[in-house]
Amino acid sequence: GAATTSALAFDATTAQVQAALVALSTIASATVTFSTGAVACSGVGVGIVVTFTGSIVDEDAMTKDFALLGATAGTIAIAETFKGGSEVQTLTCSATLGTFKLTHGAATTSALAFDATAAQVQTALVALSTIASATVTFSGGSTAACSGVGVGIVVTFTGSIADEALLTKDATALVGGTITVVETKKGGREVQTLTCTA
Repeated sequence: GAATTSALAFDATTAQVQAALVALSTIASATVTFSTGAVACSGVGVGIVVTFTGSIVDEDAMTKDFALLGATAGTIAIAETFKGGSEVQTLTCSATLGTFKLTHGAATTSALAFDATAAQVQTALVALSTIASATVTFSGGSTAACSGVGVGIVVTFTGSIADEALLTKDATALVGGTITVVETKKGGREVQTLTCTA
């Protein structure tokens, strides 16, 4: 964002770096760890790992001003180690008749018709005790969960910032049909790593 920390010493501790970051108006909360040692920078480089604990979105990349590191050829490289956000799973349903069930953790939906709407699938999923909230959309503008050529059922776990259990399916009551499930985006908090060499 547009907020900048005060100058941090090359030998700042994790507590000092963390305090400077969470003092910014653009960061709700964060934790800081070092990949090695007890100071932020070294001649061989230190990974400063920042986990944005107060956010479930893909955060803007941090920027740096390392001019104050002096004439020691200091550098800071920044990488997004893990893109923050909600878990997304995509199911592909190919069928023209029958019903299916979805399971998350130990909870299972009631039978859903092959031509269930996105709203019906979403209602069934959020009724499960293991899902706080979720949205469901279908690919290609489809209005039915399944078709002969396959429909992508995109489930976004909006009430969680965790890596969710993969949905499983019971497609035994689908006539000539199949359902596949893939994790499209792993859920979790944003993590950015700054490598400081000085």
